[in-house]
Amino acid sequence: MPALDSQNSLQKNKDPTLNEANLPEPPPFIHDQFFFFGDSITQSDGDPMLGFSCCQALQHDYSRRIDFVKRGFSGYNTVNALSILPRIFPSPEQGRVRLVESIFFGANDISLPETTGQHVPLHVFEENLRCLVKHPKIQAHDNIKILLITPPPIDEWGFDGWDEPGRSARTAVTAQGYAEGVKKVGDEMGVAVVDLWGACMREATVGWNASRQTERGVKPLMPGDKRAERSDVLSRLLHDGLHLSGDGYKILYQEIKQTIINAYPELRPCKIPVALEPFFPEWFEDNAPWLAIESKTKKVTLGDLTMPWSHSFDTSPDSALKNALRKDFHWGFATAAAQVEGAWNKDGKGESIWDKFCHTPGKVKDGSTNEDATRAYDLYKEDVALMKSYGVTAYRFSLAWSRIIPLGGAEDPINEQGVQYYNDLIDELIANDITPFVTLFHWDTPQALEDRYGGMLNQSKYTPDFLRYARLCFSRFGDRVKHWITYNEPGVYTLAGYAAGVHAPARSSFRDRNAEGDSSTETFIVAHTEIVTHARAAKIYRDEFKAHQKGVIGITLHGNYSEPWDANDPKDVEAAQRAREFEIAWFADPIYGSGEYPGSMRAQLGSRLPTFTAEEKELVKGSSDFYGMNTYTTFFVKHRSEDADINDHLGNIEKLDTNSEGESRGLESDTYWLRTAPEGFGKLLRWIWNRYHVPIYMTENGTTAKGEHVKAPPSEEVLDDTFRVDFYHSYLRELARAVQDGVDIRSYFGWTFTDNWEWAAGFEDRFGATWVDFESEEKTRYPKRSAYFLRDYFGHLITGK
Repeated sequence: MPALDSQNSLQKNKDPTLNEANLPEPPPFIHDQFFFFGDSITQSDGDPMLGFSCCQALQHDYSRRIDFVKRGFSGYNTVNALSILPRIFPSPEQGRVRLVESIFFGANDISLPETTGQHVPLHVFEENLRCLVKHPKIQAHDNIKILLITPPPIDEWGFDGWDEPGRSARTAVTAQGYAEGVKKVGDEMGVAVVDLWGACMREATVGWNASRQTERGVKPLMPGDKRAERSDVLSRLLHDGLHLSGDGYKILYQEIKQTIINAYPELRPCKIPVALEPFFPEWFEDNAPWLAIESKTKKVTLGDLTMPWSHSFDTSPDSALKNALRKDFHWGFATAAAQVEGAWNKDGKGESIWDKFCHTPGKVKDGSTNEDATRAYDLYKEDVALMKSYGVTAYRFSLAWSRIIPLGGAEDPINEQGVQYYNDLIDELIANDITPFVTLFHWDTPQALEDRYGGMLNQSKYTPDFLRYARLCFSRFGDRVKHWITYNEPGVYTLAGYAAGVHAPARSSFRDRNAEGDSSTETFIVAHTEIVTHARAAKIYRDEFKAHQKGVIGITLHGNYSEPWDANDPKDVEAAQRAREFEIAWFADPIYGSGEYPGSMRAQLGSRLPTFTAEEKELVKGSSDFYGMNTYTTFFVKHRSEDADINDHLGNIEKLDTNSEGESRGLESDTYWLRTAPEGFGKLLRWIWNRYHVPIYMTENGTTAKGEHVKAPPSEEVLDDTFRVDFYHSYLRELARAVQDGVDIRSYFGWTFTDNWEWAAGFEDRFGATWVDFESEEKTRYPKRSAYFLRDYFGHLITGK
């Protein structure tokens, strides 16, 4: 409903079809009030020509809870504000004001003194703000809360063509000073501040090369300064250099909401009761979009928490990125069976090496097992419904080999209950317009094969078992599955399981950790087995199924970008390249390149690195229809002068968190090795494309958030996962830019859909876009902000969305 002035009584509904006897008695006032008070930027909020209104969006969020009163005065500064406040601000008798939502002045105060007559010196401006905050008319209201809002940046470039030259008498530098003044007053008086200037500048400085924006090579210039390059971002946020555009009002809307959450959580919509009971309760569903999840055992709800802006985000990318991605681009989340399904010994499932590993004391950091995980096996219908509410178009999941063939072997019986589960999951996804991407192997070898002959260490015995399993999956599911992945991160499987021995099957040369194994040889034997059996499975699919099923098959490889520790040291530059070859080209060169292992690996490892036979080389080369890419971060790499250790698998290099200039590789997460590094991500996409030139499917990318594992819902501190949103935002920008540069990228899968059981880290590393209460029997799901961010952001990036 439109913004209202305060009123003291409710006029009863005159509709004769309503029974007036059932109407409740009116309260003293219909609603409490939020009061917007500012200059022309407040006045213009709601202009239909701009396409978005901050006030109207907030008004919608607080529907039937709060009245919004907007008082914007074009051309007014803080002196004018003080003079009119007594005449426009209601007394407590006229209506209770809960929040002076917007004391929003400064855009006129900053005018240069010799121009428009609106100028107010900075120290006077600050004192005027103090007087506004302390004004008796405002303070007469009990428990009133106040927000001060900084003026936006100034885009001097946007003043070109203004009819009144005096209006352009504002500078980018001056705007910053007055924004700092608002924050100073807020800190002094204990009043919350909405830093609109800072939020806009964060957008504008993404990709901003400050080193090029200097005055006479000395003083860095900020976006908006006409002595610097023009900022396309500020041009988008400020339609005339001073006033907010629709996109600018979206940022203001987001910042106001975030400040309310942080400073005045009692004023969140979910904490304010409606003034009158509705005749039709469903009217309120739009104000509580949190999905109720019903398990097979009992009703699972999301508690009494609601976040009415969970579906309202300022996700507009740079204008140049609009529709950057192809119309058939797939996006969604990735999971692994061992991490989410639970039901580890239910309905005929056999034991996997991870089932054995996690039941061995001391192997998992928090002592947990994957017996229940997230209960995805029982809750798959509810999970698919939740995914659909997130807007995903695809879901990448793995099949548990030991659920389909409990003992794993070519002659072992099939578990039809396991086959039926995956049939049901695939059908449920397709019924909800979600495309299944299926991984055959995500690290969970059947334990029976490990016991019989050592699993992948025995290629000759392992191969027919894996190929029988692959052929069975193609035949049972391939009529609906059009995207197949043979192995997920085969390098991590062998490095963690056979080199370091910290993952199943827990083999290595380190006897303080593992009873048996040889890190110097087994690591490469297992990798060779994975590459060759991948190629043989791909040949089966292409020869027997592809023609009528019309799908594609590939492999997913891990790899993080390596930057030289000292970019001016040729040895570090070479070490960074070598690190990428040991980590990525180890698998990628045989499959997408020459059919052989990289020369740098052969030079260091010699005969410990297996050799492809002529038949294997022909089979392996070109065996993947696409490049499945899992990546998370970037490392600085420094060369080592001494000879490589026999157990080295990295290329005789040292990985570091800072470079020779002391620059960090990125913001820390809750996972020791993972830091936010979007620039390295963009470089890696181009490196892979230039080296292999095959379509790229981004099959995993995501992050944990610092301290998230020790927090608990229902609190927005957990669910409003801004760190993860920023991670996804920065990485997806790089992905879209890479596409515009000609890199063929066809999917993006975030890691991951829900918090899950993270292998040897147990439940401590929370990567999910959905928070899971692992203490509850039902593993209750709570959507995080990042889930809705991804929905909205891909809506901007994908053509035709």
